[in-house]
Amino acid sequence: MTRVEKIEVEHVNYRDLLSDVKDIIQEALTAIFAGKENQDSLLTRKQAAMILQVSEQTIDNYRKKDKLPSFIVGGNIRFKKPDVMNLLS
Repeated sequence: MTRVEKIEVEHVNYRDLLSDVKDIIQEALTAIFAGKENQDSLLTRKQAAMILQVSEQTIDNYRKKDKLPSFIVGGNIRFKKPDVMNLLS
């Protein structure tokens, strides 16, 4: 992995830059999860929140409103990856 020490950006709107960075991170996270896990894999609250770019509290709200089905595995809350990915569309 390459480590970047410094990035200089000139003449770029802050909001556009932030949006571009978020898109890049979203694509990278999606690629990581797609490459390392199969479609039936279970995700933690934190992983689901990262993919959806929301807080873990929002994930809890989705669960309570039945917007995102969840499962208890070993006393821990888990989400099916396809269910999480469906919320992106």
